[in-house]
Amino acid sequence: MNFRKALAGIDWKKWANRGAQLGFVLAAIAGYYGWHP
Repeated sequence: MNFRKALAGIDWKKWANRGAQLGFVLAAIAGYYGWHP
């Protein structure tokens, strides 16, 4: 498999956006329960 081609085919913006949303949700939950990273 051509890794460079595979990496180019990934929708980085979509995944970064999803990762940011997930991180925000996890941080909110952790803050609610008083957990500090």
